[in-house]
Amino acid sequence: MIAAFTARTVALIFLAIHLLTIGIYPFHRDELYLIVSGRHLGWPGVNHTTPAVLLARAAELLGGLSPFAQRVPDALCGFAVILLAGASAKRLGGGRGAQLLAALAVATGPIFFFSSGVHGTNAPDQLCWALAGYVFLGCFEARPRWVLLGVVLGVGFLVKATILFSAAGLVVAVLATPLRRRLTTAVPGALVFLLFLLPTATWQQLHGWPLLTFIASSNAAVRARTSTIAIVFDQLRLLGPAGLALTAIGVATGLQKGASQAGRATSVFFVAVLVAVLGVHGKPYYLSAAAPLMIAVGSIKCADCLSSLRRQVARTSLVFAWLLSSILILAGTLPLLPLALQERLQIHKLNPELIQFADWDAHVAQIATAYRQSGLDGAPVLTDSYGTASAIDLFDHGLPQAVSPGNDFFFWTAGARPEAVLALGYPPELLAQLFEEVTYVATIRGAGNHDNRFDFPRAAYACRRPKRPLAELWLAMRRFD
Repeated sequence: MIAAFTARTVALIFLAIHLLTIGIYPFHRDELYLIVSGRHLGWPGVNHTTPAVLLARAAELLGGLSPFAQRVPDALCGFAVILLAGASAKRLGGGRGAQLLAALAVATGPIFFFSSGVHGTNAPDQLCWALAGYVFLGCFEARPRWVLLGVVLGVGFLVKATILFSAAGLVVAVLATPLRRRLTTAVPGALVFLLFLLPTATWQQLHGWPLLTFIASSNAAVRARTSTIAIVFDQLRLLGPAGLALTAIGVATGLQKGASQAGRATSVFFVAVLVAVLGVHGKPYYLSAAAPLMIAVGSIKCADCLSSLRRQVARTSLVFAWLLSSILILAGTLPLLPLALQERLQIHKLNPELIQFADWDAHVAQIATAYRQSGLDGAPVLTDSYGTASAIDLFDHGLPQAVSPGNDFFFWTAGARPEAVLALGYPPELLAQLFEEVTYVATIRGAGNHDNRFDFPRAAYACRRPKRPLAELWLAMRRFD
């Protein structure tokens, strides 16, 4: 039975599972933000650029305000990453078994499973990493396609700036292998890559480099929550036991004496990315994007070990044990289980990201109730959260459009001079600097009374008679996260 499986079969099963499930759970807060960003098309944005926003806009035009429509492109990206993992193993000299192992490891990796079930920048980012790695491996077989590599990395930068880690790792890998002798031929590819960076750099320069502010804010939050060594240990949760094991085996294999040039370059690439992520104390999943290429190397070694087992039943038992454990791990990766069961099992304690999926329509309904209780008439809702601001703009409960200094809302709603607001997410001490009258109205809560750190619980205050224009404190209230 196992013999009938190929990397393509694994990828198709992965895609089918997602297409059957991505419509059954609610929006993630970041998905709402991308949908609203699609209604404010411009170049490029505080923390993301055109591709993810264009996909969100296209999905909304084709499928309406639908979680399913939003997530289809990401499921397809995940499908492609699995295929590329298998193809990379083949390009490295691995047989059918190695290709199958690589595909299975990526398909059952929680970070890849999660990213393919939520619309955002992660799935397209992982695709660009995997495709760049595949193109790079081809440099050891024929004439290097530097221009194509530059295009892939350039598009990756438009998706997410973290592709710079990949670019840096590839440069180190080139310098560590005989490819450095042909480094001068890479100049056109480097120029193409820089051309992709230019529009974003221009926009950032004109707007005071908000991306750097965003990175600094995000990095400070990561440092507060995660130790440096936890970036490494967290790979077990992100890649799963099999994915992490194959990654480690791949690194060791590639660095051994007698390893192929491509295998050695792949290991050097991964180690360089690891050092870079640790050096800047990046988010743990930044490193995970480099894993599919490394998994491909490790799969070749493991496939050889499995083939040495004399009994087919032993090999089959190992694979089925892997799949069973993966099912148990993936059960809590996305909110696929009924809410009552999630609460009973306390899955959100293992995967806090699940709290970011919420009944946003009910969330806005709570805000609308507080708005009516406040007696405000026509005044906007002021919130520090781009998630809440996006939800207010998307779900119609009779509220005016939100005003927020959060991420791109900072630019979209700058210059607002309201005479009164319903404020969410701000301490009354700060609001007292802006308004003569600050009155508590209600507390907006999430399901199960969870705290997602951004949108709920949040106290709502009715604020009237401004002491000074909101625009005067707009820069100080800015929140890029």
